[in-house]
Amino acid sequence: WSPDGAAILAFLEHKDGNSLILVSAVDGSVRNLRAVGHRFPGRASFSPDGRYIAYDLQAGGDAFQRDIFALPLDGGGETPLVQHPADDLFLGWTPDGKRILFASDRTVQPGVWKLEVAGGRPVGAPELVRRDIGRIYAIGFTRAGAYYYGVDTGTDDIYIATLDPATGRPLGPAKPLGRRFVGANAFPEWSPDGRHLAYKLEETPGIEAPRFASLGIRSLETGAERQLSLRLYLLPGMRWSPDGGSMLMTGWDHENLQGLYRVDVETGEMTLVVRVPDMHIRQAVWSPDGKSVYYNENGRPIKGTHFVRRELAGGRETVVYRGPFSWSMALSPDGRKLAFCSDEGLSAIPAGGGEQRSLWKPKESIMDVAWTPDGRYILVGKRRSSSDQDTATELWRIPAEGNEAQNMSLTMGVIPHMRIHPDGRRIAFTAGQSSAEVWVMENFLP
Repeated sequence: WSPDGAAILAFLEHKDGNSLILVSAVDGSVRNLRAVGHRFPGRASFSPDGRYIAYDLQAGGDAFQRDIFALPLDGGGETPLVQHPADDLFLGWTPDGKRILFASDRTVQPGVWKLEVAGGRPVGAPELVRRDIGRIYAIGFTRAGAYYYGVDTGTDDIYIATLDPATGRPLGPAKPLGRRFVGANAFPEWSPDGRHLAYKLEETPGIEAPRFASLGIRSLETGAERQLSLRLYLLPGMRWSPDGGSMLMTGWDHENLQGLYRVDVETGEMTLVVRVPDMHIRQAVWSPDGKSVYYNENGRPIKGTHFVRRELAGGRETVVYRGPFSWSMALSPDGRKLAFCSDEGLSAIPAGGGEQRSLWKPKESIMDVAWTPDGRYILVGKRRSSSDQDTATELWRIPAEGNEAQNMSLTMGVIPHMRIHPDGRRIAFTAGQSSAEVWVMENFLP
C-alpha cells in the first residue's frame, strides 16, 4: 500500500512482458510504472513520503545478479541506487525514509547493508550492518526502526542406500554422498551405464532461494567430480539421456523464461527443447529410444496438469493426459506406461494416452515416483503422517499392476526426489528438513 492508502503497488506478470503497476484503491484504474521484460523484482516498496518506489531487478543481459533502483512517482526515469557485480536484494526503506536496507553477497558470506538516500539518489557508500545472514526473506521495519526478517535454515543433501535385490529393502542405513559442502545438494540422477551420478550442487551460499546452480557429475569408480556451471535456476527432475550424452532439465534462464533444456554433459552447452508461454514445465522424461520426451505442464490456461509427448526431430506434440495437478511422473523402462502422483494418489496411464488406472491411494501425500529397472515395481516416497509437524518420508514399493503396497523400512526427512541405479541394487535420493527462523535487528540506525 502507498503511505496515504490511495494506491497499491503490484507486479503484473504476462507472457508478453512483466510490469510494475500502480492500482488506484479509489477507482481501480491502473498506471504502468515500469516495464521489466520477463524479469521480476524480488521486492518493491514505497518510500515513507510516498514520492518514490525502490526495487531490485536483474541487471539485464546474461546477468542473474540484481541491482537496486529508485523511481519517482511524479515522473522521470529510474535512478540506480546500488550497482555492483554482486547480487543485491532490496529489503526496505528505513522509517524516516533517509536510507534503504539491502542484502548482498559481495562479501564471502552474505550480509545486510544500509545506504543513505536523498532525493531518490544514493549518498555516499553502503555500510555493512551484519555479516553472515544466510538466505534472507524480507518482513519489514517497525516504526521504532527494528527490522524483522526470515531466514531459510532448511537443508538438502543426497543419500545412497543399498537394496536387497530380492525384497527391495535397504540392507543398511542410507549414507550421505560425502561432498565437502553439505546442505545444498539435490536431484541425484544415475547415468544409463551406472558409472556416474549427476546432481545439483551449490558451492557458495546465496541471499535468496532459488539460486543459480551448478551440475556435479561424479565418477562412481574414482570418486572424481566434474562441475558444469548452468545458466539456469534449476527445478527438480533432471534426466540423463539414453545415450548418456546429455541431461534433460527444466528451469528459468537469465531472462526469467522457463523452459525445458537439453544440456551437454561434457561442455555444459544448453539447447532449448520447448518453452510454453504462460505455463510451467515441472518435469520431463525421455522415451527409451531418445527420440521423444514427455513433460508435465501446468499454468493459468489449464486447470490441473497436462502430460505432453514431444517428438524431438519435428517438434510434433501430443497431449496424452489431462487431469488433476501432478508434481511427479516416471516412464516405465519399456516406455509403455507413465506412472504419476497427484492428490488422487499413485496412478498410471498408457504412454500413448488412455484410461487412467489407480494403483495406490494412501491418506498421506506421495512425494516422488520411480520405476525399478525391471519394470515390476514402482517406488514412491510417502509422507509418514498427514500432520504438518511430521515431515518424515517413508519409502514404499507398489507392484506395477497395483497390488498390495509394501513399506521398505527406510524413513528419512522430506524426500522430494529419488532415483534407482540401473542394476536395481542402489537408490539415491534427496533428503532434507524444511525449517525457517525469524530474526530481528535493532539499534543499528542513527
